[in-house]
Amino acid sequence: MISKIIKILLFVFLFPLPCPAASGPVVECGPGEFVLQAEKTRLADILEKIGSTCRIQIKGLEGREEEQITFSSRGETPEEVIRRFLRYIKEENYAFEFSDVNLTKVSVVPKSLGKGSSSSAQQSEKTAEEAFANRVEVKSVIEGTQAQSLGLQPGDIIAEYDGVKIDNPQTLVNEVKQKSDRGTVEMLVVRDRKPMPVTLNAGLIGVRIGSRQIPKSEADNY
Repeated sequence: MISKIIKILLFVFLFPLPCPAASGPVVECGPGEFVLQAEKTRLADILEKIGSTCRIQIKGLEGREEEQITFSSRGETPEEVIRRFLRYIKEENYAFEFSDVNLTKVSVVPKSLGKGSSSSAQQSEKTAEEAFANRVEVKSVIEGTQAQSLGLQPGDIIAEYDGVKIDNPQTLVNEVKQKSDRGTVEMLVVRDRKPMPVTLNAGLIGVRIGSRQIPKSEADNY
């Protein structure tokens, strides 16, 4: 009996039972639903999974790749869940870039290293915020789309879509989705400070967009 026990112990010692491998993050990006789940997972692995599964790049988190993250969220859109995720890891400054209605890139702006800003610096920052307004800029035009046939160009500002003022990419994305079943819509494009109304088919426009700050005095004109 003792000899059998010794043989068993020797077998376990020489051939240890395999331990289950740690599961990676779960990312699902189906129509109308985005899921992100991670348990004690490297931030780098989460970002890589989002990029490979949903083709969404998240930049600006360099230096935090080895942090272990436990997070779970589900929403209708990637931007909804990614906003929650960024808030969870205490990142408040970021910008979304879209290709039509699809989120393609998130740029995280690192927090300022200095914490003791003077009152004059704070006042200058406040003045700068009041002097500029956020608008949506065409970053590039996709070949073969109606945007190209309409002559849209990088640098154009999309000021209105079907009568709705557009001041951030998400607003434009929502309007395009909500009105995709209409025949045609009116869109106000600004180029070189000159408004250009255009009529286009509802649905995908054919542009990649991002945020841009312009002088508030100029933005108030359209």
